[in-house]
This record gives sequence, C-alpha cells and structure tokens, in this order.
Amino acid sequence: MSWQRFSRVFATALCVGVASSLPLSAQLIEVDPAPRAGGTISDRAIPSTAARGAVPEDRGRAAAPEPAVTPAETDLRMAPLRPASRRVESLTEPRLTGEVTSESFVLVLPQDPGATDLRIAHRSSIDVLAEQSGLVVFVNGREAGTLVPDNFSGFQEDSLGLEAGMLRAGQNVVEIVARHTHRVACGPDASFALWTEVAAVQSGVALSSADFGTDAIGFVSALAAQVAQGASIPLRRADPQQPLGNAGPLLAELSALIGGPPPGIVTRPHWTVAGDDAPMARLTVVPREAGLMAPRVARSGDGALVLLVEEGTDWSDLRQILATAFEAPDEDAIPALVPGRPITFGALEQGRLTAEGRYDVLTVPFSLPPDWLMLTSARARLDLDYTFAVGLPEGALLLVKANGTTIQMLPLDEEVEQPLPTLMVDFPARLLAPGANRIDFEVLVPGDPVDRACPALSQPVLSVSPESRLTVPATPRMSVPSLDLALARLSIDRVEATARVANTFDPGTVPQIAAALAPGGQESVDPHRNASLVIATPADLELIETGALRGTREALTETLSRQRFLDAERLAAAAGTAWDAVTGDSPDAPSAAAGLTGLAAPLMADLRRLTLGAAEPAETWLNERSSSVALLQPNVDRPDEIWLVLGPQADPAEIARLLAASRDAPDGPKGQLAVYSDTAGWENWTSPDRHLDLHEGITYKNIRAILGTYATLEPLVFIGATLALTALSMLAALGFLVATRGRS
Repeated sequence: MSWQRFSRVFATALCVGVASSLPLSAQLIEVDPAPRAGGTISDRAIPSTAARGAVPEDRGRAAAPEPAVTPAETDLRMAPLRPASRRVESLTEPRLTGEVTSESFVLVLPQDPGATDLRIAHRSSIDVLAEQSGLVVFVNGREAGTLVPDNFSGFQEDSLGLEAGMLRAGQNVVEIVARHTHRVACGPDASFALWTEVAAVQSGVALSSADFGTDAIGFVSALAAQVAQGASIPLRRADPQQPLGNAGPLLAELSALIGGPPPGIVTRPHWTVAGDDAPMARLTVVPREAGLMAPRVARSGDGALVLLVEEGTDWSDLRQILATAFEAPDEDAIPALVPGRPITFGALEQGRLTAEGRYDVLTVPFSLPPDWLMLTSARARLDLDYTFAVGLPEGALLLVKANGTTIQMLPLDEEVEQPLPTLMVDFPARLLAPGANRIDFEVLVPGDPVDRACPALSQPVLSVSPESRLTVPATPRMSVPSLDLALARLSIDRVEATARVANTFDPGTVPQIAAALAPGGQESVDPHRNASLVIATPADLELIETGALRGTREALTETLSRQRFLDAERLAAAAGTAWDAVTGDSPDAPSAAAGLTGLAAPLMADLRRLTLGAAEPAETWLNERSSSVALLQPNVDRPDEIWLVLGPQADPAEIARLLAASRDAPDGPKGQLAVYSDTAGWENWTSPDRHLDLHEGITYKNIRAILGTYATLEPLVFIGATLALTALSMLAALGFLVATRGRS
C-alpha cells in the first residue's frame, strides 16, 4: 500500500472514529479527498470504491462514478427573490420608501413551476395606514395581486396564487409597487416616514430539491438561490490561496443571469468543516488525469450541485456553460444623447412621466460622449411640455434639476389654463459632464391640512410629456483626466492586486471587484479598453509614483484608518428634510454678522481658485473626511492607471456593491481622488495639474471653444500667455513707430 493510500485510509478511519464518539450536535467534517494521480477524484458526488464495498480501482484508472443521489421530494428549497438593481442599499431587506414607489426583483427558476404560490415576506412602518395602502405585485409584467401592508411588528409572509404560465424557467422579474398613505400626516416630510421592507431571502417560490437538476439551468438556479440568501460561491481546490486569475468574466456573466451586483467567491480546501446547512451549489477543481469529463455538473452526497472543473481550465470558458442555462437579458444601458441637436424624452426611452405622491422625483437619464467637455458659459436648453393637477395646496413646487443642481423652480399652486405652453429652460451646459447625466423633476406638495391623512388624488400631481426636448451644445472633441473616464475604459482582465492584498483578503476579492467594474456587465476582454486597476492597502501607497497626489500618503492613510462615525444625529443632519433644497441658505453665502472677513472669504477663495485651480490641497480635503475605500488616479499624465485602496475596515463584498452601483451613475467617482462615506456617498477631489487633451485638430471653427475651455481650465497660464502676447504686440508696435519716425 502506497503512502498516499495509507494516509487517506488512516484519515478516513480517524474521522469516522471521532465522529462516532461525538454527540449529535458536534460539527461534521466534510471530506473532499485531495485528488491523486490516477485515483478517484474530487467531490462527494463520486465516493471512493472502498466506501461502496466495491473492488478497488485499477491503478492508473479512475473509478466509475456512483449514481447521482436523488433528493427527497419533501426536501423543499426556497428560490428567493434578489433585487435587480445594482443601486439598492440592501440586497436582503430592500426598502420601498414614499407614497408611491417600486422595486424590481429577479427570480431564477430551474423549470416552469406551473400554477404555484409566490411568497412575499414584508413589514411596514407604523405610520402606514394599511386600510388605504397596498402592495401591488407584478410577475413578468402581469398583475398577480395586491397585499395589505399591515405587518408592523416584524416580517410576516403572505402568498399570492399564480396561474400556470406566469412564471417560466430561467429569469423572472417580480415588481412590487407600494402605495402608502400616512395615518396622521400629509406632505413631503411625511412621505419619508412611509416605507415597506421586503425580506428577499424569505420571499420567492418553494421548490423541491429534485427540481434543481444536474444541468446548466439547475446549477445556475441553485447558485442564484444561494447568492440571494447572502452567501458566496464556495470553491474547493487543493490550494485555496492560489489566485483565481481571470474569473472576473465568469462572475460578470453570472451577475447578468441572476441580477444585482456580482456575487463573491470564497475558496476552501477539499477538506472542510460542514455547517448546519449544506450549500446548494459549489465549484470543485479536479486534476485533468482524473478522467471525469469535466467541466460538468454533478450532485454531491450532501445534496449540493457541484460544477466539476479541471485544473488549468480558463475561467472565461465556463461562461459558455452558464450561457447554455438561459439567455441573460440585456443590461439597461443609459440612452445616448448626440450633442448639437434636440432630442425628445421619447427618443431617450422615456414614456410619459407621472408623479403621484406629495413628494416624488422623476428622472431622465442620458449619457454624453466621453470626449464631450464644456467648461465655458455656453447654455443648454430644455423645452418642457408638462401639466399639473388643478387645486394643489399653496406652496406646491416643481424643482427641475440637472445632475442635482436646481435650474428652474416652478409653482404648482396657480390656477392656469391647461394645457400649458412649452416652457423653455436655459441652463449652464457646464452642469453636464461626459458620461452619465440626469435631469430630475422633483415634486413637493404640502399637506392641506398637514396633520391628517392625505386624501386620495384623482389625477397625477405632475405629468411630463415624452415630447419634451433637450438640446446640449456640441463641443470640440476634448477631455480632461478623470476617474470616471478611466473606469469606463477599464479592461476586466487588467485588474490585479498587490502582494499585501493577496495575503490579507480572499482570492475571490479581485474577480468580484473586476466584475463589479466590468462595463456592460457581460463584457469580457475588450482590446479597445486599455485602463488598468491595482487593488492595494494603505501600506502599498509607497509603491505609487505620485504625481498630482504628492504628499498625500499620510493623510490618505489616516482617512482610511479613521473609525466611521455613523450615529443617528449625523445621519439625520446629512439627510435633512425635503424642503432644505428650497428654503435652506447656501453654505457659501456670507452672513451679515461675518463683517468684512466674511465678505472677503469668497474673494480669497476665488483668487486661490484662479491661481491654483482647486479649492484646497488634497491633504486638507482628506483631513475632513473618513472612509474605508479610496479610488486614485495618481498621475494625470498616465490617466489609465487607477488604484483602489482598501482600508482596514473595508469589506470587499460591500466595496464591490458600491462600485457596481456607481457604474453609469452621475454621482460616482470623478476627478483624481474619490472616497466614499455612508452619509455623503462618493466625494471627489480634482487636481489642479490636470491638462486638456485634444482629440481633433485645431481649425478656425473650433479654436474659440478650445481657447475658452483652456482659459477656464488653466486661467493663470491663459492670462500669462495673453499678457505676453499683448506685450509682444506693444513692443512690435513701438518698434514700428520708432522705425518709421526715424526715417521721416
């Protein structure tokens, strides 16, 4: 008997002996035998021949696999809901806040269940008047029924009977539309007290374990159920600390199939400690000489579906297996706007927008080309066609915003003749940016009275026509270095980690973050994307060849090491009320009591902005903030080099969720340094050293716009150059006068 066989038999006997002497509550040891050349392999789906009492396998030949274990029909598993949006704050208990709000969920099923029950576990705030409220549930676009939001003490489960054909194998979309009424108050502020939370883990469709078959769709459905419960994907292999290589495209593909941000991968050895509940699905790496015809899906002895993968398999090749499960829906891309010509909201894929609550925000997202840049005083125009309800209380307002900045305030309490004429709203085009943008319509209607439940509305408060038009001026093709532009060019195969990150975090950190930043969700390697990202720790900052961020290492290290202060008072101060944007004073406005010092402060700030191009140095800016993650563009001369620095308190899964949510978001990371906080979101610092990059030649048609942009970007240099040209012109004129006067 060889040493390998002896050690394996001895270990198995030891485990059996110890397990038999332990009480039933003790933990069990799951043995995925370490693969050996020519022997049986890898996962409990294929036990050894000795365990079956069969003749030992011939040396150099793999044993025949045991027939798959068939789970009991009574072993029910929940196929739970998972929020479809990458921007939801909680994946397990998403909250629907407001009078009228909605949330979409993904439900992945291994087969058509026919007529079945859809379970929804929910709870609501005590302020919700259940008799006048409801949760309308839609399944794949068809109304399934209405639930009463009367669970105030905790999550309780309600069921809706679904007809055959409402659900299908693969991805299903469940939308919940909440209509809340406050029991004792009315108005914008009261809307924030109205909410319903859905326990996504406890909601969904109950299936038998046998329904999850040993095929691609069964494996993906089991993974979807496991990830929706907040778990990662287990990966068993001989060396758990070995880098996962290019597993990012696999997670990006899986994220597109199951919805939401990409899941994590947690690596384990073949010998693992079993918990109370076995995973529904996992991956196991087996040696090539095992002869198991991997990759394929098998069922393990603990009931888990196992995707067997041979050593050396390219992770991107596994995407082909996932793709055979079902076709992933296309990710909702932001509609593109072509500068220089008007475009209707309908062309931006927006139907008629309606606001039905006392506080509501209607959003029109769009994107501008990455080489569009406007820093001058040019104006964009919104031709707004809208109507509003008659008889609204005094003080009703509509705020029109561009990327969060109010560009028009319109009263909604006037008696005017309907329909309204088209309203032309001009606003500074510099409020827009290359990449993702948005136009918001924020409705605020006070209660009348404020201390009673709101009466039902007979018509929408506001209606915005899809014929409304937006015109953005064209610019020469130019850009300045920025994190958002670099992230848009990031190649998913060019995300790597430093040695400290590899030793500190699980190997699944790199592919999960890479999948979170993958443009388009399902895209893999794109030769036109040449940006790279390095995942680092604060101790790795010494490796950065600093450019614009010189002298900021200590300040950044302290920022990432501070304990985040998230008490209720700070959160309340950051949130404010719905009326703050209307009645609040600007924090930059000098008060009368400030005297001459207060009046001089804005002038000094403008002078500093003129000379340095930034409001404050990066060190000062960092000292006022705390975060667990930072994105850096250290050198503006090499804008495609990005660093992601994880602080001591960083949770890689949470960081991946934040990065996935910021993709295609106007309020995501920008500039040369970005940090995230729970109260303020992404905060950005822009370097004064950034330069203008032209992507087209200078002509008589575009030189004025280029010079205006250059003057705005680097005013001191432009003023100096202008003064120098003026001086040269004066000298030339004086020389000409002296020369002609001397001859005369």
